[in-house]
Amino acid sequence: MRYIPNDWHDHIVDPITQDIVQQGTRFTAARANNIEEALAYLMNVHNPNVDQELKRIYLELEMMGRSPVNNGTFFATFDGGENKQMTMLKQKAVLQQAISAGATTLTVDVAPFLVGENIILADEEQTESVEVLAISDTTITVSATTKAFKKGAFVTRTNAQIDTGNQKLMLSNWSTYSISEVV
Repeated sequence: MRYIPNDWHDHIVDPITQDIVQQGTRFTAARANNIEEALAYLMNVHNPNVDQELKRIYLELEMMGRSPVNNGTFFATFDGGENKQMTMLKQKAVLQQAISAGATTLTVDVAPFLVGENIILADEEQTESVEVLAISDTTITVSATTKAFKKGAFVTRTNAQIDTGNQKLMLSNWSTYSISEVV
């Protein structure tokens, strides 16, 4: 829809002589319909996806503020799940030696992550999110930790909880997903 703006002018009459000082712009049905069509378009009558798109942009901006280099996509149910496939990212590693608070190097069995991702350290007692800064085969350089973790703690892309009886990774309330379009 192309909106054609009107150049509106007041109708001005000299109060003493009653002469027309300025001819005003006539209000016509064509001009009113032009305004109505523009308002209808803005109110989603002609573009029903605007509301969803605005919500998506809002949440994307929110996520950028919380994890600016997470190398992922935030997916919300109002984006429409019927054309998307979601796959949980299950990459994980295990700490090969204990770390203290302030540590920036994690020695792990494998390093299946990417620079810029946020990862979770988790043991039976606590969890913490850190950003991956550099990677080698069995070493991950991260932003400084604020907590100490013991040998055997999990390093994962999900919000992990540990099943202390079985030493298995369990999922918490949220997880990280990889999303691809299905055409």
